[in-house]
Amino acid sequence: MSREKADVMMPPLSPPTPSLDALPRHIVTAFILPCITSSDWLNFRLASRTCYCLVHGSGANDVSQSCCSICRPRAQVGGDASNPSHDGTAINPSSDNDVLSDNLWKLALIREFQFEDHTNEEVRNWMYQSFHMPPYQPWDTFSAVLSTRNMFKASSIFMAWVHWKRICYLLRVKVNGPYFVRAGLMWRKIETWCDDAERSGSLGEAIKSTLLPGQVIDYLNLVARFDNARDSLDALRAVYSFYMGQELYPSRSRGGEGLFGTFQTSNRVNTSWWDAPAGFCTFSRSYIIIASTSTMKQILLDPATGQLFSHRFQGHCLVATPCAGGIDRRNVSGKTVEHPTNPDDGKDSILRWFEEHANRLHNDYYSVGTVNLDENLLSTSRSHALLKFPSVSDTVNCSRAVTRGVEVLASALFDEEKMIYICSIRMRILTPDDGEEYIPPNQRGFDTCQVMSECWKSTKFTPGGQSIKKEFRRDGVMNGKYYPQLFEGGYNNFNFTHRVNDLNGDENIRKVELLGACDGTFAFQMYIRANGQGYFEGYFQCVPGSKDEPSGEMFNVMIAPFPLKYSRFLY
Repeated sequence: MSREKADVMMPPLSPPTPSLDALPRHIVTAFILPCITSSDWLNFRLASRTCYCLVHGSGANDVSQSCCSICRPRAQVGGDASNPSHDGTAINPSSDNDVLSDNLWKLALIREFQFEDHTNEEVRNWMYQSFHMPPYQPWDTFSAVLSTRNMFKASSIFMAWVHWKRICYLLRVKVNGPYFVRAGLMWRKIETWCDDAERSGSLGEAIKSTLLPGQVIDYLNLVARFDNARDSLDALRAVYSFYMGQELYPSRSRGGEGLFGTFQTSNRVNTSWWDAPAGFCTFSRSYIIIASTSTMKQILLDPATGQLFSHRFQGHCLVATPCAGGIDRRNVSGKTVEHPTNPDDGKDSILRWFEEHANRLHNDYYSVGTVNLDENLLSTSRSHALLKFPSVSDTVNCSRAVTRGVEVLASALFDEEKMIYICSIRMRILTPDDGEEYIPPNQRGFDTCQVMSECWKSTKFTPGGQSIKKEFRRDGVMNGKYYPQLFEGGYNNFNFTHRVNDLNGDENIRKVELLGACDGTFAFQMYIRANGQGYFEGYFQCVPGSKDEPSGEMFNVMIAPFPLKYSRFLY
């Protein structure tokens, strides 16, 4: 066969098969790479420099072997471990390609860690948030799984992904990234409040001293009987990774360092403590106990939905957080039992519950004060506590009025255990420390004034919109039990003790005795039945000087209206 003939019989060459190198980069990153896993991306990038640039951008340095100097202290890599915002790597994204690379790794965060490419800028920036995580030892009960000190903003979406993968690897659990970011921001607010001595005094440090190091939630023990409980407990895992509840003390029932505050009624001190999720509480179904009070009320989490409930043994069982889909309310054996209409409303219930409390601390909606551990207002058995009544900073739920230099703060707390409103009234004479509002004695007309009676007016609204108004008047305060005499910086407390007969035995005479002097604000509580929502207002009738030695005409000290309403969050 001749050479010419052989050349004629050769089949034509097929055109070369196009490679990924030849395709536009946005086609590869938007339509081809999303069809495989992020682990495949890491292998794909090793094929060539072009493949590497497809994954990380043409302006990125080599990060395939880099690691975080904070998470792995022994690694010889660049980075300043003292800078909590540095992730220990050096990625320099190019101006024209970083968007495509970020979009690719955003997809990884969405698929693997439940992040969202949200329209809200703050939520969208969560994708850059992660946590440095030095080697974690599961048997080390003295170190928390995560710390707010190790929360940082990554230099790229890819490095955020790297740190989330490390967290999953070390904890051996699936991680919901947004829940962990929210939990970190929430705990940072609580820690900031505790560390601020001007706001929390010595109580903040006392509360922090009771917090146990965060641990990994053991699903096998908690949710063995619930097949669908893992997703509903993602928020629980995030909260407890930083701290694991408060340490128990023998004096716990006496008030004090409860994370969720204290309120006092008569001789009852109710303190809310945060518990480790150590077991189940079985009624008609099983729940996880996450908080409890000194009056045996418990905050329960339903493992099937994640929803929180406020429950007292043989009492009401009420939803403890708002539900966007509504609440199904039923009467069972004379007790109110609630459940969310849409079970999905409960998935982040515990996070919203903690976030609301952290926001109240951050906005100074609570105040720090003392509670008496027995009925006597002059008792020396007192404890510092976070007072749950709305403070003056909460202008919606706390009213304030000043009459002739006498200040009255008033607010109410809904007690779902007894279905009552507990009203807290605080009164004092302003001092020079109050600035422009201060009125000196020669202008207000007295050095001291004594409360002689209280007059109240309540307005409640029925479901149909009708208002029910009631008015009443009582001697002294607390139905004539106390007759406080106010002075700048404190008060003398006069107490009605008993009735005695006169010499002829014909009539009863009030016997009012001086119990002693106290510093600070005179405060007392009163109850109103929670059979509707509305508002409360009134005034005190005071006499300048004292009852026995008046120095002027009686005058009214106003109590501005304050709301009576059911709480959206129950603690």
